[in-house]
Amino acid sequence: MWLWPRCELMVWYSVLDRFDDILAQMIKDYHSDDLQMTPFTPSDKELIMQILRFERMLLDNSTTRKLFNSYDVRKRGFCD
Repeated sequence: MWLWPRCELMVWYSVLDRFDDILAQMIKDYHSDDLQMTPFTPSDKELIMQILRFERMLLDNSTTRKLFNSYDVRKRGFCD
């Protein structure tokens, strides 16, 4: 649940960049951009789910969500 008024997405750029770094490393570690043979550990899976949950909540409550350009990272590693 989002408790604050709508915000500008650019306020969150440093956080979103850090999330990109974390997710890119997960994709690399688990080869999830290819045929993933190793399952995520419970803690890594929880981290991924919480990042994606927060990003969705943030985008739903952002006035400038069209600027979010990390869709390709998400699609490549977690959505195929």
